Amino acid sequence: MLMSMKLKRFFQVIKYGWRDSAEIAVELRKQKQSCSRLAIFRDIVHCYTHYNVFSVQYRYERLWEMGHEEKRNAAIKIGTKNRIRDTVLTRRRQCSAVLWDEDIVNRMIQTNLSTMQMHQRTFLPFKSLHTGEDVVIVATGPTVKNFIPIPGCKYISVNHAFLDERIEFDYAFAIDYYSVGKVLPQLNAYRKGKCVKFYGLHKECLDDEIVNKWGLCEENRLIPESDAIAAGALRFRTDFVPYFGYDWRPTYDISSEPLCTMGSTAFIAMEFALWTNPRRIYIVGCDCSQSGHFYNEGLTQISSYEKSKSDVYSGMVESWRKIKKFAARYYPGTEIVSVNPVGLKGLFKDIYQ
Repeated sequence: MLMSMKLKRFFQVIKYGWRDSAEIAVELRKQKQSCSRLAIFRDIVHCYTHYNVFSVQYRYERLWEMGHEEKRNAAIKIGTKNRIRDTVLTRRRQCSAVLWDEDIVNRMIQTNLSTMQMHQRTFLPFKSLHTGEDVVIVATGPTVKNFIPIPGCKYISVNHAFLDERIEFDYAFAIDYYSVGKVLPQLNAYRKGKCVKFYGLHKECLDDEIVNKWGLCEENRLIPESDAIAAGALRFRTDFVPYFGYDWRPTYDISSEPLCTMGSTAFIAMEFALWTNPRRIYIVGCDCSQSGHFYNEGLTQISSYEKSKSDVYSGMVESWRKIKKFAARYYPGTEIVSVNPVGLKGLFKDIYQ
């Protein structure tokens, strides 16, 4: 399995390396530096075959500008992270082929029963609550800075979006402590009594026993109950399960089933927005690009390694396509509009401000 992954990666490096080498060569010519496309392409392939550095990482880290020793050290650091990541992915996929023992199956059944009761309290009161109204989902992409707030709408914050002081949010969603931990005290205190907060129990099943047993590497992703109490937040569960082969799909009945993350809190917010049956949903800041976030430099930013994972963003676009099909099937009366779109351009109705 690891060998097939390496072969796939190699062909990707050849494909995208040839494209990237052309763009780098053009950039160098503009700077009046002489370096052929073929020489750059050979260097990209060399960095992959010797250090396991992908083409997009070579380009983002601008390895062609470095001296031999500096490039070697940078490539070793990047390649080491890539090898760890590939090993973890391989182990996870292997886990999907292993039969679940009785204790794990029983625990999942208990969790699902608990989720049904929890979500009846959390989401049932919001069923069709905004029929005939407009809802705006605000994520954290850079295009949020260009958004002109639309009056008369219900606003949903995704992660750090509540930091935009131009908007008074009616709802706020957060599921990942790794992402929002540094601003949780602010989110807990935000518009108490006026903004309904939803804190997910994300990757709750990844306890130490499972992590150690399967060799998974996971950061602390769970938003503590103490923060939920401080915020007066409603709790819910996501559908993450620690094995591959699970097909993500949007959740229809969020009052009894886990919500589907599909790789981003924005999809959780979208499932909730559709549940309220609005006339129109505006999507803001769901850029699906490698441009970082709109909020201040002092807060947690996307790392250079995370930026290099272009497959993450292409996967998000695929998830939005699933959302489009889901909405067309269950909520054909709800219009979906992308505001100042980047990666989602052409998928929904587009407007630019």
